[in-house]
Formats: sequence, C-alpha cells, structure tokens
Amino acid sequence: MQSQSQPPVMALLLMLLLFTADSALGYADPGSGALIYQALVAAFLGASFYFRRFFEKLWRKRK
Repeated sequence: MQSQSQPPVMALLLMLLLFTADSALGYADPGSGALIYQALVAAFLGASFYFRRFFEKLWRKRK
C-alpha cells in the first residue's frame, strides 16, 4: 500500500515527459488537413448513425 507522501509513479512519468520535451521540428503537409477533415466527418456520421439507432430502439419500446 502506498503512503500519502509518495506521489504516484504515473504522475512522475507524465511530468518527466512534459518537462523534457523538445520541439518536434515537424510540418503539416497539405494532405494533413484533408485527413483531419475526413476523420471529423467520419466520426460525426458514425455517431449520428449510432445514436439514431439507439433512439429508435428507445422510441420503439414506448409504443
């Protein structure tokens, strides 16, 4: 059992990763925007179909 004075190991690892990070020196090519747009549209459409089926099941039980 951990004592209250010791911080959790995951918090220490997270702090280590955040405070020792350098700049990425990367760039976003023109295809990155299209990929992000496609992922957002797919997530929205997937969620809408899921919730549509979910609400149809709820409404069907009421009748």
